[in-house]
Parts: sequence; C-alpha cells; structure tokens
Amino acid sequence: MSAPPYMKLYVADYLGDTHHLGAMEHGAYLLLLMAMWRAGGSLPAIDANLARLARCTPDQWAEIRDVVLPFFKRSRGRLTHKRLAQEMAKYENTSGKRSEAGKQGGRPKSNKINDGGEAKASSEESNCRHNQNQNQNQKEEIEEGAQVLPFGQSEVGDKVASRPRGSRLQPDWKPNSADIAYALREHSFTQVEIDRIAATFRDYWTAVSGQKGVKLDWSATWRNWIRTERERRPMSAAQSHARQGFV
Repeated sequence: MSAPPYMKLYVADYLGDTHHLGAMEHGAYLLLLMAMWRAGGSLPAIDANLARLARCTPDQWAEIRDVVLPFFKRSRGRLTHKRLAQEMAKYENTSGKRSEAGKQGGRPKSNKINDGGEAKASSEESNCRHNQNQNQNQKEEIEEGAQVLPFGQSEVGDKVASRPRGSRLQPDWKPNSADIAYALREHSFTQVEIDRIAATFRDYWTAVSGQKGVKLDWSATWRNWIRTERERRPMSAAQSHARQGFV
C-alpha cells in the first residue's frame, strides 16, 4: 500500500529531538524523511543517493552526515526510521479497516428490520432537509427585506403586524415643516443650507441598500443628520468663546 500524499509532523517532538541541529542539518533531515515516506519506509544507504535527496553537495553531505544519520536505523544496506514506520503502519491499518467497512456497507440488506431502519433514516433525513430548506428560505426573506414597506405606505387588510415595520426613503422625499423648523431654530441653519443638506440626505439614503436603508422614523434620522452637520460646521469666534465659557 502506498503512503498518502501527506505526512504527520509532531512539532513538539520534532523540535525536542533536533534542538542541536543547524539549518542545513534540519533541511537535510526533513528532506530525507519526506523521501523515505514517499518511498514506502526505507532508503538505500548510499551516500551519493542520500546527498542528492538532501539537496547537498558531496562535501556538504560529508560534513553533516554524522549528525543526521543517527536519527535513522541502518540494516542490510537500507535506512529506516522508527517513528516514520509507526505512522505508516497506523495509516495502512486505518486504510484497511475503512476499505473493509466500505465493502461491508456495499452489500445488499435482505433483513426486513434493516430495511425498515433504512426507510426511517431516509424519512428523517428528508424531513431534516425540508426543515433546513424552510429555515434557509425564511432567512433569505428576512435578509432581502421581506418586511420592508415603501416610505409612507402602510399595510392593509386584517393581518396585524407582529413588530414595527421600517420603510425606505422615497426618491422625492423633502423635509416637512417640523424637520425644517428643527434645523432653523435648534441649529441656526439657513434655508439655503437646509436645502443643500436635504439633497445630500436624500441622495445618500436612497442609494443605501439592504437593511441599513430601512428606518422606523425618518424624522429622527433627519434630526441626527442635522446634529452631525452642525458639529461639522465651523464655529464663529463668538460661538467658540461661548462654548469655552469666555462670555
């Protein structure tokens, strides 16, 4: 049985055993482990071959071989590795059990009790999928704003809403008299400034998509917008002194 394309590396164990290795020795050791894993658990104990697998020149390999080779066991002209052999045996044992279980699972069931159990499991799985689909559809409806009504429109009929419903700002929205009065009296904006702010307000909120563009009270949103605009507006010297308590 061939080895899998991956090899487990227990980092703590590895670092504990190799704390004395230099960078080149680490690289050579890991490359030899990988080559041994791919080769099925052993390598020919030939220096020229090992140097090539470790990406070393013959001279480099001669310098590090006495440090790297003690990690391996040499027998009958081949190198093996105890931990690597254990991991490969675990893999082969697990793969064999899974293969046998797959063969057993593929055999036809003639027992009626088993047939009934399979039918029940299939029914439960179908119900589960149905419930999942319903939950997903409900989630999508909420995300798409199924409860949202256009600004100024109310729900008709005998159905009573279970919660307050927001609305989107209409493209032709304009501040009403109360909205204008708030900006004039409370924050001293001129009518020209209010018209400019209202245009910016309308352009912004009609372009916002999703639930962010849905509000329960657009007048409250307007007041918050006006307060923000007032904070951004440069203060006169008299206003600045007043705020600091100089007058």
